[in-house]
Amino acid sequence: MPSLYLTEGKGEFVKRKLPNGEIQDICKCKWNADFARACIAQVHGAYLEEVIRNQGRYDQGSLLKRKEHGIDHRCDYCYSYTNWGQVTPREVDLKTIADFAEKKPEIVRIGKNVECGHPFYIPTLIDFLEVCKVFNTQVIFPTKMLPYGQEGADYLAKIRFEDIPSGRDLARILKKVGGVIHYSIGADSLESGAVSQGFSNEWRIEQARRYNRAGLNVDLTIVCDVTQSLLANEKAGFAVKQALIASKQYCLPARFIPLRIGSKALAVKVTSHPMKELREMHPSLPGFEINGSGLWIKRKNNDIYPARMHSDFQELYDGGVGICGAVGEEENCDDCNLCKNVRIKFNVHEMPKVDYSRKVNAERRYSWINRDKIKAIKERDKPQLKFKFD
Repeated sequence: MPSLYLTEGKGEFVKRKLPNGEIQDICKCKWNADFARACIAQVHGAYLEEVIRNQGRYDQGSLLKRKEHGIDHRCDYCYSYTNWGQVTPREVDLKTIADFAEKKPEIVRIGKNVECGHPFYIPTLIDFLEVCKVFNTQVIFPTKMLPYGQEGADYLAKIRFEDIPSGRDLARILKKVGGVIHYSIGADSLESGAVSQGFSNEWRIEQARRYNRAGLNVDLTIVCDVTQSLLANEKAGFAVKQALIASKQYCLPARFIPLRIGSKALAVKVTSHPMKELREMHPSLPGFEINGSGLWIKRKNNDIYPARMHSDFQELYDGGVGICGAVGEEENCDDCNLCKNVRIKFNVHEMPKVDYSRKVNAERRYSWINRDKIKAIKERDKPQLKFKFD
């Protein structure tokens, strides 16, 4: 299996340049960890057992057959366009530890381009959390698929996963590392792969409730169209109302991620208007309003972002609900709910330019590791780790 490395994240470019020229760090997601190259949410539930049996691959000779019927069942609003292919788990090994020793991350986001909470990755998760504990690293963990231990995995009834700790034991492991778990709540109709495997919004809310009851820092992170009313979101299939009710009932913090539209199909499903129509903005206006679709603005990457919030969401924000992401000309941050009631808002033009030409892919950078460094790390840290390295 390939080794697991940390990669640079949103924290590298979501910063703020102050009037005195000082650069202020805003986003905590400086480092990411993806447990596989491709996202397991692409896999339809009907083929999940086959993929798990083959350690992340379809049966030999069946891939072309699967392609005829469509094998990519990723979430419609996924913004990663390269996370397709084999979902084989990466391995937490000496190279992972050397990477931690080099980068010394205070916080790591688990799962930037792929879903890392799936029961298939629980062994990888436990090994990774052991390394985090050694280096005193907290985690930000967005997920649609993290079960409350064996109990949560058994509820899915799609496939029997062995060797998963109980919910109480897994909660204890997560709690020792610290950080936050974001249960992503969206629209079941736009997440065919995840939902076909049993990971519905209702299931996610139940796992969040259990982890919250176990004393972990957990929230419901709601992806939705903030340009429309709560009622319009409900009609479009977004589980906003369901999540807000659960938030109040179970004392679970709620936060929003404003939906951004990156595909023609998603544009029609959410706004009833084609992507081209949404992109054709009046040159003198920051956004272009279409009756019934809300107000949207095009960014440099050609994705469509909300240009303003509906009064329903503005009221929730004023009442303390956090927002992560851009709305109009403002970038919003709630510190990923690591610290309660943090609300940061600043103009996107205050973000400093990033020289992407200097960025080197972390996997290429650490494709070789100094053998003496590995030996030193092995002698120093191996006694503290519960798993073995050959």
